[in-house]
Amino acid sequence: MENQNVQVDELGRYNVLLGSFSARGLPMELFASAESRWLGVRPQNGEDEQPRLVLVSVPYALKASDADTLGGKPASAYLTVSSGDEKNASKNSANPDGETQTSNAITPLLFDDGTRVGIGTNNPVRMFEVRGAGDVARIGSIDRFTEFSDTGYLMRFAVNTTAGGPGRFGIRTATTGVDNFMVDSNGYVGVGTLAPLRQFEVLGSGDVARVGSAARFVEFSDTGYHMRFAVNTTAGGPGIFGIRTTNGGVDQFLVDNLGRVGIGTLTPAHLLDVAGNMRVAGNVIFADSTTLSSANTARVRGITYLAGCDTCSALADTDDQKTLYVNVIGAMTVNEVRCFSDAGSPTINIRRNGTVVNMLTSDLACSPTGATTTTLANGEGVLNVGDKLDFEVVTAGGVAKRVTLAVKTTLN
Repeated sequence: MENQNVQVDELGRYNVLLGSFSARGLPMELFASAESRWLGVRPQNGEDEQPRLVLVSVPYALKASDADTLGGKPASAYLTVSSGDEKNASKNSANPDGETQTSNAITPLLFDDGTRVGIGTNNPVRMFEVRGAGDVARIGSIDRFTEFSDTGYLMRFAVNTTAGGPGRFGIRTATTGVDNFMVDSNGYVGVGTLAPLRQFEVLGSGDVARVGSAARFVEFSDTGYHMRFAVNTTAGGPGIFGIRTTNGGVDQFLVDNLGRVGIGTLTPAHLLDVAGNMRVAGNVIFADSTTLSSANTARVRGITYLAGCDTCSALADTDDQKTLYVNVIGAMTVNEVRCFSDAGSPTINIRRNGTVVNMLTSDLACSPTGATTTTLANGEGVLNVGDKLDFEVVTAGGVAKRVTLAVKTTLN
């Protein structure tokens, strides 16, 4: 028995869809046997039951043309639920009795032709696709990780890995071992390390990083500070490597495509070209293994004069020599004077520019082993450009045939 309220038109006609008030429709077992079924209608106003009509079947009465598919998709594309779940799924606040209602909502979980799975979408374009307006997925387990694996390959995303300690996020690409990439609880990122000590730390046994971009540079910057490493800088031309430490300007250090190093210059003309002052704390060793210990060494000059000869007669007091040296280099200071004789102890002195003023505060007595003095008269020890040195024999002694004079100076 099924009760329905109907609307009757002016001619007393009405339409009724049997089973429309039940979630399961008409019981299918009514039509399972070959017995005839009759339809009777009894009004509730007390009138007699109307004549019963025998029910007959037509080709489309028990199975609709769309019964094998739903929305063009086969039954295998949808999940099945138990009868209790089905009843609960069909109920809501607007439909408390659980009757079936037509809706345009998206199927929560859809299997599309058995090859693609969609969650939150009826039209997945990938093998697995999830769509949603907010957080679309959450995966939780005791180990707190999601794993993708195939024969010999594995990738694991973990929020707290045993090997990586209390990491907020970690990735490992091997079946065993530890995380290759990790973000710890302090927000520090570690690549090749499980204990990063900085906001970003990379550790490895070989080449640990490579950075490439259209501009070909790596830049580190903070307010007021800037450092750029570039393999081809606009300001530096075709430089293989350049460093600049300011936001603007040009590279302070450059290695060009010929391997020449420029410091303070973008166009080095030598293997090392420095535009500015340079300080060396140590020795400069040349290709012939000679060593320059200080810049003063490079400024030292020596002046040598030979008076007489081994086969000459003995020197006389009159064997003076004018202009034994002319300064054409630059201003210099006399530091030391030495005098060697082949025999005896003749005494000598030196003067400047033809004057009679001695440069040495006292006459120097020469000897075969060499006599030395560093004491010069006030103001006489500086040789300017164009100054001349004169040699004076004070006392020859009648024994020495040869005297060698050596003057050591330093460029000012």
